[in-house]
Amino acid sequence: WDGIIRPPEATELGWKDTVRVSPLEDTIIAMRPIIPKIPFGVPDSVRLLDPTMPEGTSFQFNQASPNGLLNVVNMKVNFGWEYVWHCHLLTHEEMDMMRPQAVFVQTVLPTAPVLTRDGETATFTWTDGTPVTTSMDTWGDPSNEIGFRVERANVVNGVVGPYSVVATALANQTTFTDLTMDATAWYRYRVVAFNASGDSASNVIEVVPVTYTISGRVTAAGHGVANARVTLYSTTGVNLTSAVTNAQGDYSIVWIPGSYRLYVQPGVTGYPSQWYGGASQAVATVFSVSGDTTINLPLAGTPAFTLSGSVTFAGGGANGQSANGARISVYDALTGRSLTTVVVANGNYSIVLAPGSYKLYIRPNRGGYVSQWYGGTSQGTATVITITGDTTLNIGVHT
Repeated sequence: WDGIIRPPEATELGWKDTVRVSPLEDTIIAMRPIIPKIPFGVPDSVRLLDPTMPEGTSFQFNQASPNGLLNVVNMKVNFGWEYVWHCHLLTHEEMDMMRPQAVFVQTVLPTAPVLTRDGETATFTWTDGTPVTTSMDTWGDPSNEIGFRVERANVVNGVVGPYSVVATALANQTTFTDLTMDATAWYRYRVVAFNASGDSASNVIEVVPVTYTISGRVTAAGHGVANARVTLYSTTGVNLTSAVTNAQGDYSIVWIPGSYRLYVQPGVTGYPSQWYGGASQAVATVFSVSGDTTINLPLAGTPAFTLSGSVTFAGGGANGQSANGARISVYDALTGRSLTTVVVANGNYSIVLAPGSYKLYIRPNRGGYVSQWYGGTSQGTATVITITGDTTLNIGVHT
């Protein structure tokens, strides 16, 4: 009141629980915040100016500016590490004061974790860029994380879905076990470290479910079809994967448990592309896979080529005569399986076959002539007959 400015006395400096106020003096108290060093990050206080009222309102703010009205709207504001200055005036409780104190602490993005899976289990571990140690070196580090989010995405038919949070972890925690993991499902996992500056995501760990083998043989008129494409479809019509048959007509597909359909593209004349067990995708056979599954695929179609010729006796008492009544059996040259048998009539035979490789076995109907393989003394040494079109093959039956 007398206009004199008095500096603080020595006893008024430093940490004080109470402040002395003298009558007839305006007492100015200067406070300097000291940021504590802690082993974790702290979120900023982002709130409405008036948390008790709806966002966007303004009637609750008093306009006391001498230069005109200041339009103050209730909106969200970042108060940093917000503290509350609470002042008690003894014996005058109605004069208590509470004022926010905004303290802004500089932070940087946390270090991205490195995620690993513990073997084939549902437990995951990750690294912490600022781990807590007895040396306290990382205490107060601006990259300290507030915590971690464990996120998981479902993978359906090879398509990765959106990530969702399956768990949260406190700062400095580095392990999590997913008790909701389905052993038959396909997932991708990641861990996100976060603090006031933002998020840092880890690498992605893919968890592939248990798989089984779907296998079998593609045949045309009993003969294995090489280079046929077998495609696995979901019951909703999604093309999942495919395999090409080997020389024996065998295919093998490794996939997860579920219900599926098969589509075959033989690439063989007389045998069109077709669905397994049905004339169209809608009515094709649906099969379930819950273990290794065998599905053989006999093709619907008509063998396209004819193998024909004359059959005569060569040598012996019937030399040059037609071998009427002789039986000719066709074998798959690759698998050794018997496919069909015809009887010689009027000295000739005719067999309709799918493209492929075959061997012939002849059983004469006349004494002095033994059953024999065409072109060899055994099935292993018999001549391989390759059919890629109509073929004429004259056969001489020896003694």
